[in-house]
Formats: sequence, structure tokens, C-alpha cells
Amino acid sequence: MRAAKELDELSIVKLQIVVNGVIPEEASNHPFFASRRRMQLRAIDGLVQEFNVKPIQVPLLENEVKGIKALRALGKWVSDDVYAVR
Repeated sequence: MRAAKELDELSIVKLQIVVNGVIPEEASNHPFFASRRRMQLRAIDGLVQEFNVKPIQVPLLENEVKGIKALRALGKWVSDDVYAVR
């Protein structure tokens, strides 16, 4: 948060926040995951309040992201033109 504030104050970037590893709603039927998801959503709400932007939420994936193919698949959550990068 501190780095984002400093960059914003310096007008260096247009802020876009990506929250990685968000527990999907369908997984929150278990008490542990429901509690963790509530905690995550409170933190995301705090980002919205603090920075007045809607963060991109990347769900918690079942596998580690390794290799170009996996990075491109992950990138679809962040940018529509991710496939333009070779």
C-alpha cells in the first residue's frame, strides 16, 4: 500500500491493483476457507476505500504457475491483450 501511495503521489503510474490467490466463493462452504475468504474480502474492500479502484481478483489456483503457457493463462485475468506478448 505504501509503494502504491508513493507512486500515485509522484504521478508515475495509473494505479491498478491485482489481488492474487483469492479463495473462490464455491470453495467457501468449508469453515476454514469461508473465514479466509471473508478476511480477503475485507482486505479488498480496504483497497477499494483507500485507492478508489476496483482490484482485479485472481482466484487461488490449484497448481503453481510455471512456464509461458501457465503465465499466459494467468495473464488473462489481468489484461485482454496478454497474448500479444511473444
